[in-house]
Order: sequence, then structure tokens, then C-alpha cells
Amino acid sequence: MSDYSILWILLSYSYVSSNIDSNFQDRHHLMFPSKTIYTDGIRSGVMSSFGFGQVGGTALVIHPRYLFGTLEPTFYEEYKKHNRGRALQSYKAMSDMMIKNSLVKIKEHPPYTLENEREVLLNSMARVKYDVKTSEYSFMGKFPDKVPLDLRNLEVASHALTSNIGNNVIGVGVDQGNRDFFN
Repeated sequence: MSDYSILWILLSYSYVSSNIDSNFQDRHHLMFPSKTIYTDGIRSGVMSSFGFGQVGGTALVIHPRYLFGTLEPTFYEEYKKHNRGRALQSYKAMSDMMIKNSLVKIKEHPPYTLENEREVLLNSMARVKYDVKTSEYSFMGKFPDKVPLDLRNLEVASHALTSNIGNNVIGVGVDQGNRDFFN
């Protein structure tokens, strides 16, 4: 499902939906269309994609009418003002790139040095910083060695798994690991 699905009011099918596991057949809220479906409108949806190499993602798609309808009018007007400013900045930047023929900037080197390549690639907390002098992003300074512990969602997840809602939970999958395992 893409942003065009909401605008064009269609659900496109997946070319690879011919071998869906039969264990999903009793899940009535999952949909695996084998052909394009035209609808009278989509209010919201959740799309999950599982890619190769354990890479996947989930997107919550909400029709702008419903999303912006929840905002206070003053907040919405402020949003429109900021959105217009971002659109103008984007238009200016794109025009400059087209005029100067610099739409694609080919990099000569990675954003890390040979000395810190291993530390950067094995540290999921390593972040680039923008260097104003060189107009490039690079890894500078000391890298964080500990992942900050955030327990804000622990109570919500625990409640969901132990309450009546949790009786229908088949399983929770987490595909994460400590980077120290690779060192």
C-alpha cells in the first residue's frame, strides 16, 4: 500500500503472494490480494514488509483527512505554515541542483576513516555529524559504547501480553542483538 493507494483508491496485489503459509488462513484481519482491488476509499491500514537479509518494516497509513481532522485548528494552521516553508525550501534546493547539474553527488570516500571502519560498522549507536567546513557527513569524536536503556514501552507491552488482549497473541518476535557479540 502506498500513498497513491489512498489517492487512487486501489489496493495493488503482490506478485509474490502465491505461496503464503496456510497457518495465516484463519487470520481474518490479514489480507493477501491476488489481484488489484478498487475500493470506495481507504481510511487507514498497516503494511508490513519482510525483505531479504532479515530487513523488514511496518508502516501505519492513515488518510490525511482523518489525521489532520484530529488536530486543533490553530495547530493545523501552524502546520500548514511550516509545511509551506519546507516545500519552498525543497523547491529551491531542487532548482539549484538542477541548474548546477548537481542532482547526484558522487562520494569519493566513505564517511569513516580506515582506522575507525570496524568501530563504525559494528557499533549500531555510531552516528554521523555534518561538518560545515567540508560540507560532508562524517563520524567524529568518541562513539557511544552503551545503548541507552529506555523502559517507557515495557509497561504497555507487559500489560498487552498478560491481559485478556494478550490471549490472542501468537508470539512476539524480536530480531535484535547486542553488538558485543560480534566483537
